[in-house]
Amino acid sequence: MERRKEELEKKRQKLAELRRAREERRAVLESQTAQQNTTSSASGTASPGNKDRKAIDDLVAMVLGERQGSPSPGAVGSDRGSDTGSERASSRPSSLHLVPSMTTQTTEPKSSISSVSTSARLAELSEAHADIIDIPPAVHVHYSKEVQTVEGSFDTPQLSEEEIRREIMEEVEKNERQRQAKLEDERKKFESTKTEELRELSDEERKTIVTSHTFANFVDTSSKIVERALHETYDFMKDYTIGAEVTSEDTFSKRIKYICEFWDEKWSKNRSVTDVDWSPKYPELMVSSYNKNPMAVNEPDGIACVWNLHMPERPEFVFHSQSDVLAVKFSSFHPNYIIGGTYSGQIVLWDTRAKSLPVLKTPLSAGGHTHPIYSLEMIGTQNAHNLISASTDGFVCSWQLDMLAQPQDFIELVHPSHSKTDEVSVTCSGFPDNETTSFWVGTEEGNVYQANRYDRAGSKAGINQYDTYKGHAGAITGLHFHPLSGPVDFSDLFLTSSIDWTVKLWRSKSIAKTSTQPTTILPLNSFEQADDHVYDVKWSPTHPALFGAVDGNGKFDLWNLNADTEEPYVSTMVGSGKALNKLAWDKDGKRTAIGSSDGRVYIYELGDVAHPKPEDWHLLQKNISEMISNQENPNK
Repeated sequence: MERRKEELEKKRQKLAELRRAREERRAVLESQTAQQNTTSSASGTASPGNKDRKAIDDLVAMVLGERQGSPSPGAVGSDRGSDTGSERASSRPSSLHLVPSMTTQTTEPKSSISSVSTSARLAELSEAHADIIDIPPAVHVHYSKEVQTVEGSFDTPQLSEEEIRREIMEEVEKNERQRQAKLEDERKKFESTKTEELRELSDEERKTIVTSHTFANFVDTSSKIVERALHETYDFMKDYTIGAEVTSEDTFSKRIKYICEFWDEKWSKNRSVTDVDWSPKYPELMVSSYNKNPMAVNEPDGIACVWNLHMPERPEFVFHSQSDVLAVKFSSFHPNYIIGGTYSGQIVLWDTRAKSLPVLKTPLSAGGHTHPIYSLEMIGTQNAHNLISASTDGFVCSWQLDMLAQPQDFIELVHPSHSKTDEVSVTCSGFPDNETTSFWVGTEEGNVYQANRYDRAGSKAGINQYDTYKGHAGAITGLHFHPLSGPVDFSDLFLTSSIDWTVKLWRSKSIAKTSTQPTTILPLNSFEQADDHVYDVKWSPTHPALFGAVDGNGKFDLWNLNADTEEPYVSTMVGSGKALNKLAWDKDGKRTAIGSSDGRVYIYELGDVAHPKPEDWHLLQKNISEMISNQENPNK
């Protein structure tokens, strides 16, 4: 930018010098003209010689005018030099070249000559100044429509519609020919690489494949998936435009629905179901335990089968044990663990991720149980929990699931007033909700005792020697505390079942109010409608007044304390009338699993029977209060 300014300034100076030189030449010309006029006027009258002189002066003036417009020889040379000088413009301060003008004047000699030729020399001649300016040529910008558009983009297509269609068809035919040629090449290549015909497997090869472990696993896994899909019972042809069948609300509310039964020819035949339990994580899974099959000496004595509601024809998993499995339970905090209590006194732990054999088990030694285990309970929280086992040997042991080599602690239940031996033969046990130290046990002689795992204020570890819950005339088969749910706390209530054909309702005595002398506690109510031994009883996990009981006559009774305490709310014959050994509710209280002595597990759905109403808790509270009042004042 500075260089450009310098060039413009130099151009202005040269223009000023040109103007000044032009003024000087004009002034010289005017002075010469004035001298000539003065000379002619002084010479007097006009003469032929004057006329000639005037003509010569005009000629000289004309010549001088041409020279002023024509370049001097020096200027021509400088023009030639400017061509080469323009190439070296970077080394010169300016592209303007000024050639200094040289003025030569011819003076008249001192001797006066009067001839015309002598007078013609008196005219002063001067050379014109020629300035050469080197200005770079202007850049001419040419615009074209190709800058923004492609040539021919707005032109009409040169091809007709028929020609375009013909070209497209030719291209399609060409691609089809190429594809056919490629397929033909692949076929020829396949035929060339085919060295031998497919042959049929021999019997030995077929047997090897079928009996391989990999093939068996593949068939087992894939067939389970197919069976689950095929067992989908959704009615795809259901017509929602047809009006529903109108039934009375009373009849519908008392209806329970049979869902399915679990039975396997290989594993369930000639066995009895000893216990059932639902998975706390997967609502479609449940587990059942079985005793020995006397007709199959090569099969394991005890087994546990995991069943799926979507695949009732065969079990998902089958676990083995060296002894009859009398109690089984899903771990509440490890969904893959299944715990079993056996007839030999061992506790076995199976894992659904492992094979059929136990991954852990307790030793057959004096450190654990030596008699059959009929009761297993999980207590605690996710981070701190224990397995509590009770056996007919009178011991209650606490275990860590990751260390079954020996119990974490144990207590022996001894009662001095026992008829034959001091130890108490435990057949069932139960913990109230949110309680981990105090528990209640049912015994073979028909009594219920309260016991403590540890010493606590006012009582020692072991059986409470003073409080005895008496009411049954035979061995107690089941004991279950009321679940802690809903607005009213009924966790002090528990039910017991017995081989004396009755179910009894009890109210546990407060642990804080210990007795100082022997006290007999009687049941709040007795339910005596069974026709055979009652083998199990369980509260509904959702309905406060609902519980179920199963007996040896194959009957499943549902009791609703808010509706009636004399007759069952619903009574159903299950299966073929064989004895029913165990009962379990799922966590939602909508289904029950019932284990039978013929090896079958029956699933029933309760429908509206299991749905509590908001007033059921307060109504049950009122009914329990009346029972307590009648117990305290029997003559009233």
